[in-house]
Amino acid sequence: MSRRYPDQVKSRAVEMVFSHLDEYDSVYQATRVVGSRVGVGAETLRRWVLFEWSKDTPAGMEAVAVRAEAV
Repeated sequence: MSRRYPDQVKSRAVEMVFSHLDEYDSVYQATRVVGSRVGVGAETLRRWVLFEWSKDTPAGMEAVAVRAEAV
């Protein structure tokens, strides 16, 4: 069954993952926690995050910087 989420839910959930990424060992772990808080499946949220991460956007670049600092 397919479920459509409003763009506001998508962007807020992705922002939450990016802002808390340094608190978790992996993107998947962050998406599991944030997803459960906002009512989005972990895999769905992970795909949204990876899509944003791959784009040349400030949010994506910020996530790369945060992840690089964590390593």
